[in-house]
Amino acid sequence: MSYSQTLLSLGAITIFMYLSISVNRSYLLATEQTVDHQLELDAINYGNSVSELMYSQIKNYATLDANYGGFSNINNPINRLNFTTSIRNELSATITLSAEQEVLQGVNGRVATITVYAWENGIPIQKTQHLAPIIALQ
Repeated sequence: MSYSQTLLSLGAITIFMYLSISVNRSYLLATEQTVDHQLELDAINYGNSVSELMYSQIKNYATLDANYGGFSNINNPINRLNFTTSIRNELSATITLSAEQEVLQGVNGRVATITVYAWENGIPIQKTQHLAPIIALQ
């Protein structure tokens, strides 16, 4: 093999390595974005589930504080709702109940603010927030 053929072979190998690394980098970035997107969707769905739970408390309106008033501290595992996603990420939700107020025209109730957090390196990062009005039956 001559010197020029050796240089051509080395150039071809270098180009192939560069293309291979570029394709792998693109695949890795796409996978990372997919996982991040799935976490966002899981946080929204979890928030919706907790909102539905709060909507269903119309029957237990008098005991809202006793049942859900303590889920307001994200830093205490006992005082938050926890959920593990399908991709093994931890989500937590806090519930803050408002004082009784007019939630619809002429209808009193309370508003539950549901905040969903994802945990990244032991730090809670807020992902979504939902408001769930709970109507007082008269």
